[in-house]
Amino acid sequence: METVWVLHSESENLENLLRANNFAQIKYANSVNDLIKNVSKEERPIVLTTYEIAEKLSNREIRCLALQMLPPNLSSDRLLLAVRSVLAEAKLNFELEMAEKVPWGLSSSFLTEDESLETLGSCILDLAEARNFESIEQAIFKACLSLEKVKLVRVLPPEESTSFRDVENFQLAIPIHFSEELKAHIYVEFEEKPTQESLDRIGDLLFNLSDSIALSVDRNRIIVRAEETKAVWEASFDAVEDPVAILDGQFKIVRANRAYGTFSEKPLVRIRGLNPVYVDSDKLKSLPWGEPSEWNIQKESKHYRIFFDPIREPLGTGRYVLRYHDVSAEYTLTEKLLAREQIAEMGILISSVAHEINNPIGGIMALGQILLSDLSKDSFIRSDVENMYHAAERCKRIVQTMLSLVRAPDEKSEEIDLFVVIYSAIELLNSELKRYKIKMSLPDEEMRGSTIFFNKNRVLQVFIHLIQQAIASIKEDFEAGNKFLKLRIVKGYDLYEVFIEDNGDENKHRYEIKSSIAFTVTKMILDELRAEYQFIASRGLNQQKIIFPLH
Repeated sequence: METVWVLHSESENLENLLRANNFAQIKYANSVNDLIKNVSKEERPIVLTTYEIAEKLSNREIRCLALQMLPPNLSSDRLLLAVRSVLAEAKLNFELEMAEKVPWGLSSSFLTEDESLETLGSCILDLAEARNFESIEQAIFKACLSLEKVKLVRVLPPEESTSFRDVENFQLAIPIHFSEELKAHIYVEFEEKPTQESLDRIGDLLFNLSDSIALSVDRNRIIVRAEETKAVWEASFDAVEDPVAILDGQFKIVRANRAYGTFSEKPLVRIRGLNPVYVDSDKLKSLPWGEPSEWNIQKESKHYRIFFDPIREPLGTGRYVLRYHDVSAEYTLTEKLLAREQIAEMGILISSVAHEINNPIGGIMALGQILLSDLSKDSFIRSDVENMYHAAERCKRIVQTMLSLVRAPDEKSEEIDLFVVIYSAIELLNSELKRYKIKMSLPDEEMRGSTIFFNKNRVLQVFIHLIQQAIASIKEDFEAGNKFLKLRIVKGYDLYEVFIEDNGDENKHRYEIKSSIAFTVTKMILDELRAEYQFIASRGLNQQKIIFPLH
């Protein structure tokens, strides 16, 4: 039974966690010095420890067969799982080391006393270190050259031997078999026409090396397949569109894909050992150990779903997989659905209120017309009646404008004057501007006639929302008396640009207002109209720009 050392500063408190198990003998040590005292120089211990002690251990003259981190919040189940994991890693490391020391098999003829014994031994060592077919060929060429003047040696697997076109240039071909299976063909070209004795000498050498060559070929095939598998895995890992990071037991990054490098704006070569971005270590430590978790975060205008999964029975340093999935599109879609529901509810409310208001307004206007027709022009109350009539008329116009905001969005487009639409929006919001004492600057009269072909109601709704956004950024500081709101229209070659400028709170625009349902509705409308929205803040001036194409 293997021995697993648990190296922890409070090992006395851990001894009761795992008294007996069927996997390994558990021994405890308080420090690196304590461990060194209890193991011999030749012994290669299997160690479970903390990250801090592991760093100290790496600086001491002791080689561990396997070293893994202890899980946080230790319990008997977690410690048992960690023991199984470190044992599996130790077994894998042992098998890999044994593979490096494979005793290369030799045929019985090799055991004869022969002058080429030293050549064979040297070649076997070279074959044991070979890492590809080129190095195998070099080892065989070196051995052959020590006996005869050879020019070239080629080692080809069976599938390539059948299509080898230069076979006529070689004077000797030897098939290599192992366990009655053809492993390769060796082709030898001599510098001069060889004698039969030369052919026999090289043939005997290759025959004596056949088992070693076969094992080396097999071994290199395994290495090639492993490298190909690793390359495919890394390519697949890097091809994942979501940013993914593999973390160790201390929640430090062990490996990350290319998407994570772009996401974190750091080169991948510098990411190893860092904390993951946008995720606090304390948050990760507080999650249920050994169970997958997920939650949402928001960074600037992006929304992400975080997935945190443990690696079951890990063999390496990786313990967790952290994945960031961009759900901004889904989040925006949800906002749009909520916005449409709000618009529908607002439409029902406004329609009901407008119906109740229109009736008395209609009565007031009718009464005003009757009074005006009965009063003489020099009557002292005529001006009051006219003011009453015009006020009722303005109320009716405002109610009609409010109704236009909630009418069906599929109304036909028509030629509309941007100047007139902006003034209609200001008329609705005029009381709010006066209330907060905001200095208002409207487009110049010369911009009247700035005609575009759009849906009037939808454009009006855009301006109301954006002007309200500007007012919302200003109103908290309205007592200062120097707050302003300025609208202007600029005509381009094939477009109109409308600027809404204010000197309110920039953060209100960027974070609070842009996350509102009203702003989501505005963006929906602009997308429908194929218009563009831009926001720029510089030196205390917030500028919203809407670009309307002429066609």
